[in-house]
Amino acid sequence: MGMAKICIEGESLSDVRRMLGEEPTIPSHLESVVNDVVKVLEAARRAREEDPRGRSKRMIARYAGIDDVAMVSDILQLLAHHKLVEKRTKGRWVAVV
Repeated sequence: MGMAKICIEGESLSDVRRMLGEEPTIPSHLESVVNDVVKVLEAARRAREEDPRGRSKRMIARYAGIDDVAMVSDILQLLAHHKLVEKRTKGRWVAVV
């Protein structure tokens, strides 16, 4: 019996992994939600780098490029529930991870 070769081409390694089913994909209707959560978490990390005490949710919203501060507040509370961010004194938020 002979050997078979398979060639898989993609734009990046993560594309190839996605094609092979090694990397989870996000359903298209949830992509914007996941992107907003990632933006807020990255903004909270930036806040921690700039000031160990953290930043207000308005500043984190600005860092994330999101105009809806109430939505950012909801995302921060969700992230806090999962212990990825924490609320410090005087309404300051900071990433834990």
